[in-house]
Formats: sequence, structure tokens, C-alpha cells
Amino acid sequence: MSLLLFSLSFGLSLWLGLYLLARNSDRPLLNGAGAGLVAYALLLALSYQATLSLANLVALLPPLLWAAAARDLLPAHHPARRWLVAMLGGAGVLSLILISAGAFRPGAGALRLLLSAVSLAPLAVAIVLLLLVPAPDGRADRLRSPILVVLIFFALAAGFYLLPLDLLTQPVALLLMGLDLALLGLLIAAFDAFEEGQTLLPDLLASFSAAVALSLLFGGQIMLAIFLGVGLTPTMVALLTGVLAAAIAIAVFAGELQGWLDTLLLGRVEGRQASELRQAAAASRRADPAADLQRLPFDEFHRLTRRALGHMGSMPRLAASPLAHLPLLSLEGEPTSLDRGRALRALLVDAIDRLRPEENNGFSAGDEWRHYNALYYLYVAGLKPYSRRATHEELNAEEEAALDWFRREVPQRTLYNWQTAAARLIARDLREQLEAAGP
Repeated sequence: MSLLLFSLSFGLSLWLGLYLLARNSDRPLLNGAGAGLVAYALLLALSYQATLSLANLVALLPPLLWAAAARDLLPAHHPARRWLVAMLGGAGVLSLILISAGAFRPGAGALRLLLSAVSLAPLAVAIVLLLLVPAPDGRADRLRSPILVVLIFFALAAGFYLLPLDLLTQPVALLLMGLDLALLGLLIAAFDAFEEGQTLLPDLLASFSAAVALSLLFGGQIMLAIFLGVGLTPTMVALLTGVLAAAIAIAVFAGELQGWLDTLLLGRVEGRQASELRQAAAASRRADPAADLQRLPFDEFHRLTRRALGHMGSMPRLAASPLAHLPLLSLEGEPTSLDRGRALRALLVDAIDRLRPEENNGFSAGDEWRHYNALYYLYVAGLKPYSRRATHEELNAEEEAALDWFRREVPQRTLYNWQTAAARLIARDLREQLEAAGP
């Protein structure tokens, strides 16, 4: 592989992986896909420098990470998700045992073959589950299907690379894996944008342009030094790889880096406000103001409402929602993206308040309260009853009672169903207001 081809392949795979990780860090689908692309970039770097022992180890990661990402394509709370997680855990433990037993030692052909099969098994199971389990209601079937097709080709390329089949040389299989991963990464980004009701291209091109500019600025100098006299030494290749990785990471995570600097220089409160403004401005690149919310099918409008309710704790994500362009919002002058996010949150809080029965002003666990409880205490009050890491401090008596009730009486899947049903009521309420307001 030539230096130029290596630099292009490494840079593109690393940029796309980091872009997916930065796009929505709370979504397992993007985290698994992004981590898989970053692992592939590392595999490219190790293979190019002939660090075969480490390369063989890293080659096990992309199939496992993409199997973990495929879990998010299955319906929420479907038993298949638990099966896949259990298999991933078992594959990870068995892989560690086989590596400890010497699967990478010379002459350990049977152990190496078993290790490769174990690392590919969860991905094969994920593909079978995606073929058998219907897509969730409202999901983008036209995107889920090509994702599945490319996932199958990636599994084949990973099999050619990992298994001693001798059908393709390892460099060819490695490049085929890269092509499949790049296409998968773009499809996953498009899938996420569709589910969020956002546009993809402006944000994708802005991130790509920044990564290319910084890579050429810093990596180009090292490549000139290599071609003009220093030569292609392992030290210069390692330096080029490190500089490209740093330049791309800075381009992708520029907002987060600036946020850390703002917090350091301005303090926590001012730094958070500056970071929120910057994130809202970035979110405006993803918003689709041309979306016709009045003509949108109700199931699609309901799905967008469900998404917006789930993002009530994040003003930048609310600002990127298509609902931030509802004519029902109370806005003055020329509103910014952050103004639209705040107005959308206020609109959703008012809609949730209209679900509240009027019997009393405290907490109640009655059936007529379940839709209100499922939205208000989770999205407005910010309770996280099923999270082990959440710290619930300074709760009032009403919120304490609600938290205890969720933990003792409400299974997580039941709460999810209540939230979906309540979001449908909110969506119908907003849609009726929208139709009453006229075009």
C-alpha cells in the first residue's frame, strides 16, 4: 500500500468514526459504528507499519463493535437485544481466554481459527436477527435494508481477513473492509439524521472540510519532508500517523475543546452558557426548516414529537428538531437556534401540563396519571429511576415519592410504552393546534 493511499484510507476512516462518535454520544448505534471505524483506522496504521501481532488483535474489534451497534437497529425492549448483548459478553470473555491461551503464538492455528470464529459470531447473529425481526414502527425501512446489505458484505470481508480461507490476500480484504465500513458509516449517519428529522449533508460537509484542511496543513508538511529527502522511515510514518490523527480529532471535537477552554477561563456557569450557544449554532446546520409539518403523516409527526420529548434536557438537540420551526412557538424578532430550542421546550412543558388530572396537586399513582407521570417526572423533573450512576439530590417530597414508585412498581418496558402513548397524545394535541392555526 502506498503512503498516499494509506493516508487517505486512514484519514477518512478515522474522521468518519470520530464524526459518528461526536454526532450523538448518547446513542449506542453511533457509538458502536464510530468505535468500529476508529478501530479499523488503528488496524490500518498497525498493518502499514507491519506491527502484525497488535494488528491481529485490533482486527477482532470492528466485527464486535459493529455487532454492538446493530443492537440499536432492533426494536426497543425486544428480547433479541438481550440475546445479542449476552452473546457479545460471552464472545468477549471467550476471546480473552483464547488470547491468554496463546491464540496468536506461532503454530496455534486451531486456536487462532476458533478466536476468529468467536469474534465474527456476534455479527453473524446480529445479521440474522435483523433479517428475522421486523423493523420498529416509524423506522426508515428504506435505510435499514441497505444497512443490512452492506453489513453482510462487511461480515464477508472481515471473514476473508480473519479466517485462513486463502480466497483473498489480507491487504485486499483489509481495503474491502474499509469500503464497507465507510459506506456503513454514511448509512448509519443518514439513518440517525432521518430518525431525528434532520438534514445530514451540511453538517457532514462542514466537519469533513475542517478535517481535510487541518490534515493538509499539518500532515502535508510531513509528507513533503518524506518525499523531498527524509525518506519513508518508520519514525516518519509514525509521526505522520500521529499528526493526522491529532488534526482530525481537533477538527471533529473543536466545539468540545473550546468548551473545556471556556470552562477553564470563564468559569463553570459562563463556560456552560458559551458552550450551549456554540452547540445550538452547530445544531442549526442539522435543522430542516423546510420540513412541512402540517402535511407530514401523523406517525412521522408522532415520532418527531417522541424524539423532541426525549431531548428536553439538551437545548442544542431541541434546537435541531424540526419541531423547533413550529408556527406555534412564542418567538419575537429574529430568533436564534437557542431561542427556538427554549420556545419548543416551553411548548412541550405546557402540553405535558395539560395531561395532568385535576384531582390534586401532589403525586398520584392512579391509572389516569400514568401518561403525565411518564413524561413529567422523566423529562421535566429529570428523574432517572433506572440509572445506577444518576444522583438524585435536593428532590422534594413529590419527586421522592415518584422516584420510589417508578423503581418499585413500574418496569422499564412499561414506562417506555407509557411514554410512547403519552407522546402520541402530545403529538395529536400539537397537530390539532397546528391545523387550527391554519397554513
